Amino acid sequence: FQNSSSFPPNERFYLFGPNGILANISILNDGAPIFVSFPHFLYGDNSLKTDVVGLSPDEEKHQMFIDIEPTLGTTMEEHARTQINTRLFKGKDWGVRKYKHWFKDVQDKTFVPIFWFDMIAEISDDGVRDFKQLYIADDAVLILEIVGMVSLVLSSFGVVGILCCRKFG
Repeated sequence: FQNSSSFPPNERFYLFGPNGILANISILNDGAPIFVSFPHFLYGDNSLKTDVVGLSPDEEKHQMFIDIEPTLGTTMEEHARTQINTRLFKGKDWGVRKYKHWFKDVQDKTFVPIFWFDMIAEISDDGVRDFKQLYIADDAVLILEIVGMVSLVLSSFGVVGILCCRKFG
């Protein structure tokens, strides 16, 4: 989440602004200044948060969250929280005519949130049922492996016993 000044390899992602801007997608939108961040500029530089009134970053509400079951690697729940921002540049015609009161208090080159969203994915009841079956299958494989090892050990003892009986018998 660092800019290219703090972490030079991020230069390939066009991250030249403050820390906290996750992606500069301007190149995808014909140069429109569109940037991606966490909601309320969570984990971003203080300048991002102080330039806009009303932001209150909260990890509980604004961080990304993915719950992955470690054995099978299945996603149980996911919250992909993202904010879309624009950047306002004061040009020579800024503030003329009837719109001059719109942005009178905005600093030049301010990142302004447009909206943020929480894309939620949770495992369904059918998914839970399938997941339980996978666990049962995983347990069955483990049981078969144990039975196979025990059978191999017992067979080895049997072969050793037969060989000893023939040699000494």
